[in-house]
Amino acid sequence: RPNEGAFSGTVGVIRDVTGHKEREEALERYETVVEASGDGVYTLDADGRYTFMNRANAGIMGYEPDELVGEHVSAVMDEDDVGRAAALIRDLLRSGRDHDTLELDLITKDGERVTTETHVGLLRAPDGEFRGTVGFVRDIGERKERELALQRYETIVEVSGDELYALDEAGHYTFVNEAYARLRGCERDELIGEHVSTVLDPEDIERGEALIRELLSSDDRRSGTFELDVATADGSRITVENHVALLPMEDGEFRGTAGILRDISE
Repeated sequence: RPNEGAFSGTVGVIRDVTGHKEREEALERYETVVEASGDGVYTLDADGRYTFMNRANAGIMGYEPDELVGEHVSAVMDEDDVGRAAALIRDLLRSGRDHDTLELDLITKDGERVTTETHVGLLRAPDGEFRGTVGFVRDIGERKERELALQRYETIVEVSGDELYALDEAGHYTFVNEAYARLRGCERDELIGEHVSTVLDPEDIERGEALIRELLSSDDRRSGTFELDVATADGSRITVENHVALLPMEDGEFRGTAGILRDISE
């Protein structure tokens, strides 16, 4: 050591970190996709505690993500839904499947309930050991409300004593209720796809088309009525009042009509 303590050079170790950088870049891409997704995404450990939650998932319940990380799912789910989710995970582990879907209610910060469709997948260690779950959550509250409304309308349509139908823009049946099918003496599915000309006379079709043109040219009218004679299943003819309404249009495009037939013979 001729000049002890004096700087005489450097020594270094070079390590190839290309793979590490590629993994970091891939992780950044995945994080961006997860955060930009409109769906909620979360992960749970094997004990059911949140280890990750994106902003969309936390937002469904009115939380910030870090408010729920570390919390057990029972903080935002009732006992029944926790049990259903646990049963699904046990079933996946027994069956060898990796994912499945179920509907769950999440409890918001304000105590409200949000109906969700949750796609649950298993997380496993390299040796196959169960490490927890990943979930993709979608708020289907509005969809459930629409389904319930649809069920109510379907019930009203079927219990009505009147004959109801719907036609597409070309005049083909897209829907008939049971009463309409009975009037014609056939099964409902026999009429679906058939043109209205198989049921109505040409003169009545022309009157119906004239009414539709009138409704389409009007700024405020969406329905109208005309009378016609229809043949029944036993071959007789009855006079009916046909109340016709335009189906909701998209971008002003005619999508068809709905109608109600009412026997006014008496």
